[in-house]
Order: sequence, then C-alpha cells, then structure tokens
Amino acid sequence: CAYIENKAKGLRYYLTASIYCNNNEILNDGKYEYATIGFPFLTELRKAIEAELIK
Repeated sequence: CAYIENKAKGLRYYLTASIYCNNNEILNDGKYEYATIGFPFLTELRKAIEAELIK
C-alpha cells in the first residue's frame, strides 16, 4: 500500500496492488522480477490513475 500525494495537481490517494513477478515459476529461489516488471508496472498504474483523476 502506498500513500501518494501530488501537491502540484492537488491529488492525494492510497494505491494498493498485487502482481506476480516470477517468470521462472520457481518459488523461494530469490529470483524475482521486481525491478524489471513489478516497479515499472506500478509506476504506469499510478500514471494511469492520476490521468483519470485529473480529467
């Protein structure tokens, strides 16, 4: 869960999302694609939500 505040646009909201970032489908091996899949996806999700909120 993240609290996001954009003072310039006057936006404040909480964002929660669950995504599965495990291309090799092996659990507990420490090899997860957070940096290449997870964080970029959440960044784009935040941008899409903000675009809808400022319409």
